[in-house]
This record gives sequence, C-alpha cells and structure tokens, in this order.
Amino acid sequence: MPNAVTHILVAILFIDLFRDYVVKKRAFPLYLVLIGGVAGLMPDIDILIIWLFDLNVHRLYTHSFMIPVLFLLVGLVAYRYRKMLGKLFFVVSAGWVTHILLDGLL
Repeated sequence: MPNAVTHILVAILFIDLFRDYVVKKRAFPLYLVLIGGVAGLMPDIDILIIWLFDLNVHRLYTHSFMIPVLFLLVGLVAYRYRKMLGKLFFVVSAGWVTHILLDGLL
C-alpha cells in the first residue's frame, strides 16, 4: 500500500498531465489539480473511524468504484448547470480512482 504522499503526488501528476496534454485548453485551473491530489487521499478517511470507534472497516466501503462513479454522475449533472462545480466533481472522481488503482497495483 502506497504512502499518503504517494497518493497525493500521483493523483496530482495524472490530473495535471490530463490537463496539459489531453484537454490542452487549460480548461480548469491549477487549484482544481490540487483538490484532485487531496481527493487522492480521501478513500483513507475510514482510518478515522478505526481510531474513533475501534471498528475495522478500512477498505470496506471507501475503496470501491461506486463512490467515484457517483462523483462522476453528480459532476455530469452539475456541469450542465454550473460548469466549475461539475469540474470539481470530475477532479475529485479522478483523484479517488487514482487512489484505488494505486492500492490495487501496489
């Protein structure tokens, strides 16, 4: 399992590469890239539940692909009405998927 810094840096790297080479228009600002990096750490939020309630639920709910799919669907709906809010949900979904893939690969 990668360290927390690895989750943040790899998510930032992939989102920034997507921003620079796929979109090429700089369609979203750099602070969304940073938010995506922090979202790359969000699936490990269940560690707080372990500390607070002494329940072993790590990787039980937050490490499934349903949560980033939910963020993606909410982003698609939000993008229609408020483009920046939709982009925020897209970036959070990308960071979350990056975390799950890193945990699966390593």
